Amino acid sequence: DDGTVNLIHFMIDGGEQGKGYGKAAMEQLLSRIRKDYPDQGIWLSLHPQNMVAIRLYKDYGFEFQVIGLETDEEVFMYLRSL
Repeated sequence: DDGTVNLIHFMIDGGEQGKGYGKAAMEQLLSRIRKDYPDQGIWLSLHPQNMVAIRLYKDYGFEFQVIGLETDEEVFMYLRSL
C-alpha cells in the first residue's frame, strides 16, 4: 500500500458524454474516497489529447505529474489527499 487510490478506466460512453454524467460520477467518487480513504492521494491516467477529461479533472484539483511512464497515449494526474 503506497497510500494512494488509483482510478482505473474511468470512462463515460461516447453516446452519453456531454450530459453531466462524468461530473456527477466524479463528485460521487471523490465523496466516497474522502470518506473511506481520507489521507490518501488519488492517481489517474488518461490520453493527453482528451481535453474534456483534462478540464474535468483540473476542475477537481488534479494536476499533471511526470512519473517516467508517460507515453504518447497516456499521461498521469494526481490529487493530493482530501
